[in-house]
Amino acid sequence: MLASPAMRARTTTNRSSRSRHPGRPGSEHAAFESWKLPEAWPLVVVDWTMDRPRQGHFHLHDALEIGWCHSGTGILIIEGTTHAFGPGDVTLIPPLVSHTGFGAAGPSRWTFAFLDHRRLLPASADARLRALARGTVFTPKLHARICDLGRTLIEEAAARRDLHRDAVAASLAAFVVESVRAAPRADRISADGDRDRGTRSVERMRVIAPALKAMAERHGEPLSITGLAHACRLSPAQFRRIFVDQMGVAPKQHLLALRVEIAASRLVASDDGIAAIALAAGFDSLSAFNRQFARRQGCSPREWRARTRG
Repeated sequence: MLASPAMRARTTTNRSSRSRHPGRPGSEHAAFESWKLPEAWPLVVVDWTMDRPRQGHFHLHDALEIGWCHSGTGILIIEGTTHAFGPGDVTLIPPLVSHTGFGAAGPSRWTFAFLDHRRLLPASADARLRALARGTVFTPKLHARICDLGRTLIEEAAARRDLHRDAVAASLAAFVVESVRAAPRADRISADGDRDRGTRSVERMRVIAPALKAMAERHGEPLSITGLAHACRLSPAQFRRIFVDQMGVAPKQHLLALRVEIAASRLVASDDGIAAIALAAGFDSLSAFNRQFARRQGCSPREWRARTRG
C-alpha cells in the first residue's frame, strides 16, 4: 500500500492495530510494517487518498494486500517493476514484497484490504498464492473477472452484511486462483519458494529494508554497496548474501533495474527531456542510460515514449 497520513480503518480495528517495526537499532525509518490483525477475523479495510503528486512511501509488510483504485492515476513500483494504475484497477501485493508509488496530477482514491490469507484460505489456496513471485496490477480491460472479484471482496469486507465472512472467503479463493492463472509463468515460483530467490522471511526482509528503502527513495544518488550494507548494519559480504537470498538478484542489478523502470515511467508521465530523466534516475551519462534501457525494455527511450503514448 502507498502509506499516507490520510488513511483510516473502516473496521472496528483502528490505526493503532498497525505498528511500525524499526528492525535494528538506528533504522527507525526502515519501512517494515506489521499489521496486528484481529484474531477472530484477520482482515482490515482501509480507505486512502493521495492528495497531491509525490513519491509514495517505500515499504513492505507482513499481510496480503488487495487494493481497489476508485479514481486518479499514477505509477506503482513493485520489486523494481513499474505498473501504471488508473480507476477500476485492482492490485495484489503478497506479504514481504517491497513496493512504493508515484501519484499523477490530482487526488487518487483507494480502498485496501489487508488480511492473513493463511487463516482465511485452505492450504491448497495458500500454496497457489505462494506461486506468485511478485505483486501486480490488474486492469478491467484485461482482467475483468479478477477486478470484479477484488472489488466484491473489498465491498463485502467493508459493508459487513449478513454472511459477509463467507462471501469474502469465497471471493478471496476465486481471486487467488484467477490471479495465478493470469500471471506469466516466468513470474511464478514453486509452492516451496524455490525460484531464483530463497524463501522470504520477515526477519531477513526487515534486515535489508533500509537498503531497499534507500534504493527506492534515493535512486538518483550515488549508492555504494558499502553504504547500503552499513545502513543495514551488515558487512558488504553479509549484505550481498542476504539480499540475493531474499530478492533473487544482486543489489547492483536490483538498483539498475529500478532506475530503468523509474525512468520508463517518467518518459510516459512527463515531457522532460531524455537526458534530464536519465540524470534524475541516477545514470552518469546518456549513452549508459540508452544502453541499459534498450537492454531491459527492448527499445530506445525515444521509441518507448512514442509507443506508450500511442
